[in-house]
Amino acid sequence: MNIGSRIKLLRLVTLAATFQALVAATYVDPSVLDACPGYSAKNVKIQRKGLTADLVLGEKPCNIFDADISKLSLSVVYETSDRIHLKIVDPSTARYEVPESILPRPSSASSVAPHSAAIQFNYTASPFSFSIFRTSTHEVLFTTTGHPLIFEPQYLRVKTSIPTNANIYGLGEHTNPFHLPTDNLTLTLWSRDAYGVPNGTNLYSNHPIYFDHRTTGTHGVFFLSSDGMDVKLTNTDPGGPALEYNVIGGVLDFYFLAGSETDPTAVAKQYAEVVGMPAEVPYWSFGLHQCRFGYQKHVLTSTFSISAPTYPFPSAVSLRADPEQCIFSMVSISLAPRLSARRRLFNITLNARRFSALRGYLGATDPVLSKSTGILNQDRNPGSQTRSS
Repeated sequence: MNIGSRIKLLRLVTLAATFQALVAATYVDPSVLDACPGYSAKNVKIQRKGLTADLVLGEKPCNIFDADISKLSLSVVYETSDRIHLKIVDPSTARYEVPESILPRPSSASSVAPHSAAIQFNYTASPFSFSIFRTSTHEVLFTTTGHPLIFEPQYLRVKTSIPTNANIYGLGEHTNPFHLPTDNLTLTLWSRDAYGVPNGTNLYSNHPIYFDHRTTGTHGVFFLSSDGMDVKLTNTDPGGPALEYNVIGGVLDFYFLAGSETDPTAVAKQYAEVVGMPAEVPYWSFGLHQCRFGYQKHVLTSTFSISAPTYPFPSAVSLRADPEQCIFSMVSISLAPRLSARRRLFNITLNARRFSALRGYLGATDPVLSKSTGILNQDRNPGSQTRSS
């Protein structure tokens, strides 16, 4: 084994040992967490569209990773007939929340009465727990009974019981199966550029919403947080199958979506009412995107030969990560003694494909894209369509 291989092996051993130590340092027995005293609801005020309350810590705090916050504020609002907004915050300290400028909050209807809503909120004062149930059938959709709330400066925990063999979907972005297994699965929501897309790992974005599809209907739970978190699905918990949020900061900001007893797509529409509709995109951007790492010129050649609909060719991420493996070697195009990349890009324009570059992500591409190698219009004239994606 040469010196280079030995160094790589040593690094791998060190990394594995460090990871093992971190896991051992942060693991807490679930039975210890479930034995925490939690909070008690005080000063409960029933309002026309919900309620507010103070949550006061029990006599003996758990202090799992830090001191438990002694007093919290709870608000519950029936925003629409299909949506309940529950929020728990530390009233004494400002904590990070997703800014309104990033995600504008939905407005609430003015005429919603709790008794007429499709789902309802119920609570137990001490120790504090709450549940969301379907009004028509009284089926419990979300419940923290037996699982006390933990709220510390850098650790928040909420745990709900789920049905046996639950059909859970969502909690992306990840490379786990579409239908999530519930046998001790941990989903980490922490955005990262996952080169190679290994199985069972977190990816580029966070979508902390899950859909629970049952024979009696489909509902959704959206946790509005961009803090890092682990969401654990287990069927070996002493209290039965459970879904558990473990978050490293922020506040608890939940939207409970009633969905429908008969239409599984209804919950997706209700989710769109909260986060907004997708931005309109140009028609030509649909189709197979050739933008992943490692593509070489034979991919384009074979694609063009069968007239496959490979219209858009984004390049920014590929170029930033690995210029040599970029599907279009834009560095070669701009420096140009290598004509193969320039020829490939020229072939794209001849085949009426579209090349898309992020505006200003690399100045060296501007001289090339300002010529007739950029996006062409229907008459194959350059410059009439933006080249920003």
